[in-house]
Amino acid sequence: MMDGLTLAVLVRDWQRFVHSRIEKVHQPGDRDLVLALRHPGGSIRILLSAHRAAPRAHILFHTRPENPEHPPMFCMLLRKYLEGGEIYAIRQAPDWERVLQIYVQSRNELGDSTRYVLLLEIMGKHSNLLLCTLGTSEQPETVVDSIVHVTEHMSRVRPIFPGQTYTPVPPLTKKIVSHLTVQDLVELHLPELTEKQQIRAVVQIVAGVGPKTAHEALWRSQVEAAASQQNQASVLWHTLQNLWNRTLSGQEPPSLGLDKLGYPAAVAPFALTHWTRWQQVDSLDNALDSFYQNQTARLRESARTQSLLQTLEFHMDRLRGKQTKLQTQLEQSKEAENLRVQGELLITYAHQVHKGMQLVILPNFYEQESPLKIVLDPAQTAIENAQRFFRAAAKRKRAVPLVSTELERCTKDLQYLEHILLYTENASGQELEQLREELIKQEFITQKGRFSKQGRMQHKRKNSGNDMGKILTFLSSDGFPIRVGRNNLQNDQLTLKRSQPEDLWFHVKDAAGSHVILSTLHQTVPDQSLHEAALLAAYFSKLRTSSNAPVDYTLVRHVWKANGARPGMVLYDHQKSLWVTPEQSLLAPILARQQH
Repeated sequence: MMDGLTLAVLVRDWQRFVHSRIEKVHQPGDRDLVLALRHPGGSIRILLSAHRAAPRAHILFHTRPENPEHPPMFCMLLRKYLEGGEIYAIRQAPDWERVLQIYVQSRNELGDSTRYVLLLEIMGKHSNLLLCTLGTSEQPETVVDSIVHVTEHMSRVRPIFPGQTYTPVPPLTKKIVSHLTVQDLVELHLPELTEKQQIRAVVQIVAGVGPKTAHEALWRSQVEAAASQQNQASVLWHTLQNLWNRTLSGQEPPSLGLDKLGYPAAVAPFALTHWTRWQQVDSLDNALDSFYQNQTARLRESARTQSLLQTLEFHMDRLRGKQTKLQTQLEQSKEAENLRVQGELLITYAHQVHKGMQLVILPNFYEQESPLKIVLDPAQTAIENAQRFFRAAAKRKRAVPLVSTELERCTKDLQYLEHILLYTENASGQELEQLREELIKQEFITQKGRFSKQGRMQHKRKNSGNDMGKILTFLSSDGFPIRVGRNNLQNDQLTLKRSQPEDLWFHVKDAAGSHVILSTLHQTVPDQSLHEAALLAAYFSKLRTSSNAPVDYTLVRHVWKANGARPGMVLYDHQKSLWVTPEQSLLAPILARQQH
């Protein structure tokens, strides 16, 4: 989450948007707002998000969020008051608070000049976006509307709804960096704390400092203190002052912290030297956009995504429980032979078994006369007990194929839903709707979204393939087309209907993932192209973050669909395997060659 220092750098960079015109307002998500601005340098789109998990603000460089067919009321209101207006100031709330203030001058229905302030409060799950009128001192006065309404029952301290007087974010009892003293840091007793405790202690005392800033300052101060043998508190004070001033003056470059596969895992307005791998970025906006594009691509569709994920988890949990129950029944069914043996022994030694006995031990002639304990029903004779064992043995023997078939079906359904889960986690709005339609056709959910009790493989109609979405296509470095299915309908169409028998089919081994087809063009495919297709198969799979993912590949002619199999579920043979690591440095050139 953005801290006060990060927001200060963003506000500094956004001063170039002062005097920009707001051309259009969009609301692609429940808590997301996109402003299209026209300024002397051209047109840009900025994202203001009050999302619970990732509240943020930055320019959109790489994505264009999909907008709902019918704009929400908050979006319509902002269009009424802000579209055509001029941004005349961009500020941060005092004392390094995480509140972005965008001041706009526009005209009302009568043509009179009016001024408003659009506020983005970056406060985790309490984040919000508000439009307020301005008082005589240019301070927010009355809430016109907010993207999240907070009633008095929800918060007696700070209700937020239309017509309510705006109450500023409660100030935190922290010291700004310029007022911080060495003694303040000495009193934290840092040498006695663990690393996490040190980070928390610095965050709690210094205004505008978040965990990443505190971690970086501590790391640098520890390195310097170890080299100079100075007091840690004194070195940390100098480090914080230096880091703060260099970052705000632009001397410190924004950066991304990278995970072991080279993907952005952290972002900061300064160099993240405490990360094992990090890279400098030319602007904070670029760094934020890259980070959130990789980390939270599905957040714009959070409501629909979470709803679908909950549906999937419900069915998967139920299938796992059913699977466990069936496995237990199968184990019990395998005891049919033991029951039959007990019945035969009772018939053979009936003269030794009398009515009223609860237990008898008889020599088992199937096991070299070893003694076998048999629990009896005392109300029955030996023959009646034997017949009871024979009936139970026959019942369990008949159950074995039935239970085995149901267990196989249950396992396949679970594998199918794991694929749907993978696609849901990375789906756009249109793709989410396609996945939901697929689950309706497979009868996992009803048309109204309620859970289906059947979930059987009854197909009301064949999939036409017209609504399955566009298949991703890339070019290998050798010029061979590589196509990737993004849902089960695409996988079936791609593998079974849109590929040639001599094309190569790729899929991660024993895990959910997309079907990937490498078109051979009737030529011998170089190893480099094989490796690139395998990288894409690993990237578009559950093993995306694996450091060594196994990928099977075979000719399309060796891939087939079993009778009654669900969409996307196929069998294959004659396969070979490649082991790949889907690092960003390897994938970036391939993804850049996407064909549109």
